[in-house]
Amino acid sequence: REGRVRVGWLAAWVALFAAFAVVEFTAHQRSGAAESLFQGNPLALLRTMAALGARYLVLGYTSWGTSTFQEPDPAWSWLDPWWLLALPCLGALAWRLLATLRERREEAAYWLCALVSFGPVSQIFPFMFPFADRYLYFMLPGLVGGALLLGADVLATGPMARLRADHAVPLRRAALLGALLVCGLFAFRSHDRAAIWRSPAFVLADAAQHYPQGSSASLQRARAAALVGDSETAVREIRKAMGRGYNRFEQLLEDPAYESIRGTPAFQGVVRDTAQMWIDASKRWDDMTQIELRRIAAA
Repeated sequence: REGRVRVGWLAAWVALFAAFAVVEFTAHQRSGAAESLFQGNPLALLRTMAALGARYLVLGYTSWGTSTFQEPDPAWSWLDPWWLLALPCLGALAWRLLATLRERREEAAYWLCALVSFGPVSQIFPFMFPFADRYLYFMLPGLVGGALLLGADVLATGPMARLRADHAVPLRRAALLGALLVCGLFAFRSHDRAAIWRSPAFVLADAAQHYPQGSSASLQRARAAALVGDSETAVREIRKAMGRGYNRFEQLLEDPAYESIRGTPAFQGVVRDTAQMWIDASKRWDDMTQIELRRIAAA
């Protein structure tokens, strides 16, 4: 604005948000962080971060890929399709961002907003669930505003401007029809997805359907096996979930589905191992909160 950067205000906002970031990062590392799968493999982490960015772009602009409790696999391979899709998408975004920054356009602020909002959920600090529909909320203003301003710029310049001048009325009608179709699609998808949240059973079933190898699916199979007294299968599926970060030992003790196998040595062993995960984690913490102390005591 006015051809200059307001250094004083910029420094004040940076200092304020840095102070918030310290508190948020500390809380995340104590409660939300998961063990990193990428220790010693930083390239796989970078590929996975890029692949998640591509997933958010597709999810945000099409709604394709929505699910509860998403657990996509990391991009271990250089041929991972989401990583390959990310390359042209990120290249185009970088080109457009630089172009709009050079021309000091408002559009640049929206793309920057989307990128900055992606940063905290990019898995540079891993979560148990690395990808989620709700993480997209913070990116949506940037993605929507950037796309609208980009579209307006394309329509106002070059061949589209000449085409619009020659066929103004038909193009306006076509644009209106297209907008209505897009709104109709998202309205249908919103209504369809809202029905899932009627019951926890529907929520878990949706996660298992989309990610059959995820922890939610493993726990569903474990509960089903426990209900028929198959402790071997139930324990095997619980350990699969533990491999993806599951550590809720209190759920194993309280869920009535496990009642018939609760006294078996194998089930008692998996409960002890799950509790041990919390005890081991506590050794890295200083000045534990009351909630953390209670959970360690229970473990």
